[in-house]
Amino acid sequence: MVMKRRDRSQANVISITKRTKAKPLQQTGQKCSFCKTPSKKLIFYARENGTIVGLCKDCRPKAEHQNMLPL
Repeated sequence: MVMKRRDRSQANVISITKRTKAKPLQQTGQKCSFCKTPSKKLIFYARENGTIVGLCKDCRPKAEHQNMLPL
């Protein structure tokens, strides 16, 4: 049985300079589950099926309209 060497160009490797240039999550904040805009403070709600969503201030009325439970 002959083993083939894996080609280096197919590996999922990113350069370390790209990773260090990216902004940390704490500076930009998390994204709202509805409008996808970064927000420093999210309010978390539970849907009827049990999934958790984080919403910004602007999307809060949508959650209350859908009868989501705040956590």
